[in-house]
Amino acid sequence: MAIAIAVQKNDDFEVYDKNGKPFYPIPVLKEYKTYDECLEAVKNYKHIHTLHEYFDNYEHCNPPIKHIPAHWKTAEICKISVRSFAMALEYVPDNLKTEKLCANAVKKNGFALKYVPDNLKTETLCLIAVKNCARALEFVPESLRTPELCLESMKDLKYPNTLEFVPENLKKEIIMAKAKHYEARADACFQKEDCELAIVYYKIVIESRGNADDYLKRANVYCFESDWARAIADFTKAIELRGNAEDYKRRAYIYAEKIYDYDSAIADYTKVIELRGNADDYSDLAECNCYMERVRKIQNGEVADGDVLPF
Repeated sequence: MAIAIAVQKNDDFEVYDKNGKPFYPIPVLKEYKTYDECLEAVKNYKHIHTLHEYFDNYEHCNPPIKHIPAHWKTAEICKISVRSFAMALEYVPDNLKTEKLCANAVKKNGFALKYVPDNLKTETLCLIAVKNCARALEFVPESLRTPELCLESMKDLKYPNTLEFVPENLKKEIIMAKAKHYEARADACFQKEDCELAIVYYKIVIESRGNADDYLKRANVYCFESDWARAIADFTKAIELRGNAEDYKRRAYIYAEKIYDYDSAIADYTKVIELRGNADDYSDLAECNCYMERVRKIQNGEVADGDVLPF
């Protein structure tokens, strides 16, 4: 079947193929004079291939069932309409909305849960809807918004604001679970050296939880990419949150070995010694002071530029 994109103009759809060429018109009549006309209209509409894929704002869609008089909306017409376009469930009379019809609509488009009567909304149906479309959480009855279902809504990056529909007593738990979920995904991406996606996921982790280790993990990705400015910013944030000797030492290493800011490196190594002060720490500070002295001598003309330096 060819894939078509429908664009509404007044009461008609102009349909185009994937190359933007006119495909075929689908008339939407304001009045249907016979039942056969109604049936033919909904049958023809199915040729628009999964129309909901092309519309974020479903109010712009104009399925034929919307214009069919109530007395001609039969189970057959409703079934065909929903099979063609899940959001057509909006125009199905409640007395014709069965469990099967609603399930079929939700499986095609989770947002169709908006038009499922509350008495037909089960935990299973709601979970299917949310897995299909995170925004569907808004239409899940409060009593069915379980931790599993709420966490599922957090996994869709297209809809970052679903937290507002999570019950207050579950928000803290869900936020922590969300952080753990994306941390695992970020770790896996970094292991595969997919740094771009790892950074996206670590950003979500930081926004959800934001402890020192979260910043350190993202800093490691920046180090891998030699993005020293961002790495230092994340190490600094980790220091603000925790400030142990190892955090200072990581930042000092970048100052000394990567950007040759020896003043900052010496300050950090001095802090490391204050907090811990083992033999390696003193050695690092001494080495940094040595490099600093070489730089001073070059700047004062005491040695030639060809002297061995770390840069």
